[in-house]
Amino acid sequence: MRIKSLMKRAEKVDRAFKELEADLADAFDECLNLDDQSPLEAVPDENLAAKNDNSQPEDDAGTARRLTSHTQTRLAALNAVDGLFDDAREYLEEINTKLSEIATSHHLTGEFLKLLHGDILRANELELANVGLTTQQRVLSEQLHDATRKQRERESAVEALQQRETGLIEDKEALRRALAAARLELVVAGNASA
Repeated sequence: MRIKSLMKRAEKVDRAFKELEADLADAFDECLNLDDQSPLEAVPDENLAAKNDNSQPEDDAGTARRLTSHTQTRLAALNAVDGLFDDAREYLEEINTKLSEIATSHHLTGEFLKLLHGDILRANELELANVGLTTQQRVLSEQLHDATRKQRERESAVEALQQRETGLIEDKEALRRALAAARLELVVAGNASA
């Protein structure tokens, strides 16, 4: 992962910075030692003339020859610090890029969490509606069961009434026949007595 590589680079930078601190401490000690010497011993006459004239050296080789070892050490340390500064700037740019990615990811995660929150609330509403519908379905099932039972009772009652009606019709036919026979007997008896 990129963060691990950044951490490893940071450790390398820390080590390089400690080495630089040690080099700077050595250079500082050397500077103190050179300050103890006379200025004429530390700086050659031609360097003093060049400083008084404020003239630029014509080539780097001549400049390197005119620099004291202490100045060269300080310049080397400055170059090292400049290199570390450039490395640090690159690391900071990488860190800024990663932080931008993290901020974007955080923003997208926040939007996703908002969507999840809305979905959870909608799911809660659906669950409540489902509970209401389940209760209503249970009530309707009980009503259907009662209606089915009552229908069976009515069908049984209708069947009993139909059987009774059939019996009454049969009794009526039997009574008609008996009545017809009785009338016939009365007619026969009336004819016989006349």
